[in-house]
Amino acid sequence: MGLRELFEEPAHLQERVELPILRALIQRYATERPFLGSSVAFGHLLVRNSMVMVEALWRGGAEIVLCRAHPSPSERPILDDLQRHAIAVLDVDQAARSADWFLDVGAVLGRRHVPRGAAEVTRTGVMHYQHIACPVVSADDCRSKRIEGFFGTGEGFVRAWLQLRPQEPLEGRSVVVFGFGKIGRGVAHCLRRVPMQVTVAEADESARRRAERVVVRDFSTRHFPRDRQKILEFLYELNRQERPDLVFAHSRADMHQDHNVVTEEALRAFRGTTVLGFDVIRSSHGFFPHFLVEVSEADVARKIEALGAYTTYADKYYFQPEVTRATLVRNGALAERSFAEGFDILRIVAEFSALDGAPSK
Repeated sequence: MGLRELFEEPAHLQERVELPILRALIQRYATERPFLGSSVAFGHLLVRNSMVMVEALWRGGAEIVLCRAHPSPSERPILDDLQRHAIAVLDVDQAARSADWFLDVGAVLGRRHVPRGAAEVTRTGVMHYQHIACPVVSADDCRSKRIEGFFGTGEGFVRAWLQLRPQEPLEGRSVVVFGFGKIGRGVAHCLRRVPMQVTVAEADESARRRAERVVVRDFSTRHFPRDRQKILEFLYELNRQERPDLVFAHSRADMHQDHNVVTEEALRAFRGTTVLGFDVIRSSHGFFPHFLVEVSEADVARKIEALGAYTTYADKYYFQPEVTRATLVRNGALAERSFAEGFDILRIVAEFSALDGAPSK
């Protein structure tokens, strides 16, 4: 008995079906055997989906060292399976000294021993590895992780709460978010949209300032015309506090009633400030961009990737990658560039200078 038999069990096979990328890697690694001769300590939570990652490493020839790096009740089913198959689960110290390579979370393994190399999930863990003589691959720095971290944690919390405590709504409750890094920002963003009263506890002064600047109000969708005066007062106060140099609002060609109200009240509230209007394909009729800003191929990819994080819009035709790209190509053609963002000019506020550098009259 061992890992081979564990990986053939129905529960594991079903989990593998749900993870197509890992499934493809398992097939590839079984042929290429890239990890042959390597010992890998696995410092992740021992749950169904993480065991598919273990299988990918094992199929690739790695010697697997398992440990309970993050003890949790959710590990119980896998721990029972491992015991039944006589597969050892070491303590963290022993595991760290038994492997050459680490798959780590929070540098739990790396704090006990210096490996030949590590793959680390968290920003905290990467900060530790940067101070020891060890090459590290940071999952936290990949683009997909940025999106998952910002949106996934907060939305996951809201979904879990609704499932586990459906009789206790989150709306109106107060919550404290400790830390305003990537995860904290995403959690605060999602919880403010519920809406909840969010307080951020953060030691770093610059991060606290960023937290204070994130403002989400709970105006009701499709009732903005009714709440026009409240929206205007909110924007007036926002202008008084922030004094922005540039404001983006919906195009005046946008027919959606809520978008239209926000644009009109933004022009009233932010007098003396440049205001540019952006396009929403579905609701804008007659939009033409008179202000074009060149963007790069990488910018296009980042925009498409970011929009893809809004899973509730995944089936909307106007959120499809090809539509986004085509719009940027079209705007680019107007500017004689490869790609461009396009805005209409609602108001431009500028200061011109004389040729000698003195302000003109």
